Amino acid sequence: MTDQLARLQAALRGRYTIERELGRGGMATVYLARDEKHRRSVALKVLRPELAAALGSGHFLREIGIAARLAHPHILALHDSGDAGGFLYYVMPYVEGESLGARLKREGRLPVATALDIAREVADALSDAHEHGIVHRDVKPENILLTRGHALVADFGIARAISAAAGDRLTGSGIVVGTLGYMSPEQAADQPCDARSDIYSLGCVLYEMLNGTLPVGTSPDSWPLGRVPRAVRRVLERALAPAPTARFPTAAAFAAALLAARRSTQSLRFRIPRRRLRAVFGVGGALVVGAALWVTVGPGKPTSRAWHQELAAATSSGVARQAMIEGQGRFWIWDRDGAAAAYRRAIAADSDLALAYHRLSVVQTWQWDYPAARRTVEAALARREHFAPRWRALLEAERHYIMRSADSAIAGFQAIVVDFPRSPDAWYGLGEALFHFGGLAGVSPLEARPAFARVSALDPTFVPLYAHLIELAVFAHDVAGARGYLAQMPRDDPERPAMAALIALSAGDPRLRAETVASLATADRLTLKLLVAHFGHGGADLPLTDTIARFLSGPDRTPDDRRTGGQYRFVALAGQGRWPEAVAVWDSLAGGVRFDRWMVLASLAGFPAPPRVTPMLSWARGEVRSGRSPDFRRPVFEESEQAFQATVHEAVLHGDSSAVRDLLGRLERATATADPSDPLPPALQAALEARLALLARDTTRAMRALQRSVARSAEPFAMYYPLAAMAPERWLLAQFARARRDRATATRCLDSFTHTWSLGDALYTQRVACLRDRLLSPDPC
Repeated sequence: MTDQLARLQAALRGRYTIERELGRGGMATVYLARDEKHRRSVALKVLRPELAAALGSGHFLREIGIAARLAHPHILALHDSGDAGGFLYYVMPYVEGESLGARLKREGRLPVATALDIAREVADALSDAHEHGIVHRDVKPENILLTRGHALVADFGIARAISAAAGDRLTGSGIVVGTLGYMSPEQAADQPCDARSDIYSLGCVLYEMLNGTLPVGTSPDSWPLGRVPRAVRRVLERALAPAPTARFPTAAAFAAALLAARRSTQSLRFRIPRRRLRAVFGVGGALVVGAALWVTVGPGKPTSRAWHQELAAATSSGVARQAMIEGQGRFWIWDRDGAAAAYRRAIAADSDLALAYHRLSVVQTWQWDYPAARRTVEAALARREHFAPRWRALLEAERHYIMRSADSAIAGFQAIVVDFPRSPDAWYGLGEALFHFGGLAGVSPLEARPAFARVSALDPTFVPLYAHLIELAVFAHDVAGARGYLAQMPRDDPERPAMAALIALSAGDPRLRAETVASLATADRLTLKLLVAHFGHGGADLPLTDTIARFLSGPDRTPDDRRTGGQYRFVALAGQGRWPEAVAVWDSLAGGVRFDRWMVLASLAGFPAPPRVTPMLSWARGEVRSGRSPDFRRPVFEESEQAFQATVHEAVLHGDSSAVRDLLGRLERATATADPSDPLPPALQAALEARLALLARDTTRAMRALQRSVARSAEPFAMYYPLAAMAPERWLLAQFARARRDRATATRCLDSFTHTWSLGDALYTQRVACLRDRLLSPDPC
């Protein structure tokens, strides 16, 4: 510790214990501290020494006291303030989450609906402060905290306190009250400021959320806001008017305008405005397919007119177009390496062909190479100034998808299809995001069906979507629709046999069902695994899942297939509550291994599995102690990586503080080599932090940490590697939410066990059903 920090700590002894520095700003340094009296974590801000010397304590503390009177849901409260040995400080709650500045640094810009919601909450906070005569004077992303899906404005009245307390004493100190770039013209000119100055600053923040940069110049004609709806542009233009009299007269008026703009663009999350629904899906939601329109762009390569128009809009290079056509053709026949090579040739021919970067990244996600997909998209976004707004938006939505950020990916693609309803790439991205991430985003995968249907209407050659369309039609009990999609699926598609069997098993014809079941005895491994995934999803039909898995574990199968079939049967039987049978099957087909992810998850889910799991966890802890895990450079399905996941989940449920802190330290060291696209390192870290909060009896902090731990999906790995699906944390969060009577959060967590593509979730089937029945009851499950 520096001498200065040591003196500060000594001056605060008995009141606050400083744990670590959180950040520095132009006026203060902020520390994470322990409030000894109330036994809670707080954020303690200490003014820079030269600023404190210029101010003096008396006047500053009087002014800070005025700001401390503010009480509003979107204002971060002031707990305390004081003078400790010449250090002027003030204390606020420590809020877990991140600042808007940190999120913008990570994501570049936000979906329109998200940006409007944040701005409206800040405007509400400003309105309350203005009514109390307090102008913030330093509205900027770093002073807006994001927690539990809402905004909190920090440092309210601090700039006012400094200005009022200092008078002319700041002259020559180098301290500027406010932040350049967000200052209103009158504040920058050191003229008197009123509430309309804060409105201008918030306008700058909104502009940055929408565009990724601050506005340059005062003319709206120079602002690159092509993706922003007209109603939102009008709000921005008024908030950023150079003259205060031309702006909104009050923050309340600004908030009302933001709400009206929000309703005019996206009235509901994940919902397309009704006028667009009529145009896209027809009156009443029926899909309008119309006549197929084709263009032949190469020998034997028919392409839909919509796709051809998309390509023509993307590049004028004939060489690049030909490479894109080849890439599409190779992708359609499952030659992913060939498709990737073709898209790279397209980029070489036209380095500003954003669509080629996008499609290359899609191929890479199909290859499960998310780090490569991230690098591709980020290489493209480094050239964002060369792209039209629609292509930038497509790449940014794809980056959210690669990062497995559910809400942002869904909202990003939705914003594009609203503005460009004939873009098959955007519709496909929306469908994929809803299908794979809907479970954690609070929606059913069925929400993806209209998006995939729209892709099919725009481009019937889009082969990879038909398996999803068939699965979703079967889920919706639309067997006729599923048969129609099967007819469009190529005969040599490797997933076609599974889709045909899926339809036959779901048709409601007992004879056809029996014949199909019998035919599965000779089915290939892929067909059986896809059928297990479908009927095991959300516990849809666990008896049938068990029957299908039997064929994989037959005596004529390979040892690996038999073990896998035994594991699937174990999950299906345990999910039905048939534990003794499940264990008998596991012992006969999958037992004797040093580590089994399914048996470990069963133990975590509350089944009486310790006799078999105890040695597995002992081995897993040995892997961790030896330093062999975690290593996030290795695939998630490697045994040692699953071992680390198991030790974390066990510690979250039962660990003491020493074990948890040890795992956190190992996790922190390993995270330095992890790719940012990997959702597991931050998820596991948040889960362990939740355990520490529980040990400290801080359930509020624990719930926030658990929410972070399940915010990003581990798809596509979670289907067959269930320890990556964060099921123990989702279950814990559901229990805490129920105890707090937060029915919405509890229901969303419970729904995730039905909607998330993780076969292991079937092990929670009976516990989830019990908790649903007792959401409003204190009785345990």
